[in-house]
Amino acid sequence: MIVDWKPFDYFTEQQTGIPLKLTGYNTTHLAPIPEGTQVKMVFSGVTSSSAVLGFVAKFLAPIIRQKVRSDYVKMFARLQEMLERDDVPKAADSVKA
Repeated sequence: MIVDWKPFDYFTEQQTGIPLKLTGYNTTHLAPIPEGTQVKMVFSGVTSSSAVLGFVAKFLAPIIRQKVRSDYVKMFARLQEMLERDDVPKAADSVKA
């Protein structure tokens, strides 16, 4: 769920559905550069409404961080491959008549 945004600058999402009912936030910053747009993602630590799970989350944070980082590296590599092949689905391609 998007909780904060400034169009063409950044947006912040609340991430739910993390194991153990943890919650995290990530902010995606967009910056114009000569080649196009630079994307920078910043992730907060995970939190919980439960004191016990919040304590456990502090120990799980490095594992979660590594997994999220790995997933995003793969996602951006795949996106770059698609852009280089001009194989990115167009919005009209996904609309069913």
